[in-house]
Amino acid sequence: MIAEADIEKTLKLSKATGVGVIPAKILKLFSNIVSPLTYIFNLSISTGIFVDDWKKVIPIYKSEDRKKCENNRPISVLPIISKVFEKEVFG
Repeated sequence: MIAEADIEKTLKLSKATGVGVIPAKILKLFSNIVSPLTYIFNLSISTGIFVDDWKKVIPIYKSEDRKKCENNRPISVLPIISKVFEKEVFG
């Protein structure tokens, strides 16, 4: 379980927001109100369910036949919240 998410240390303001709508600056400003995030992180860990909106993989075409899977490479577009979650879990 995660005690209190340490948003101050894990957020990089230069990173893109990703698919999320909450910019890093806002999260950092309100980092003293992390109880809801900590609750969501711990619930995700205890249930084994990862929030679907926190993961998005887009296939990017490389070469040759577009219909073959091996001719595409996966690109992950992650919101800042999922990056914070990952750093807290693997801390």
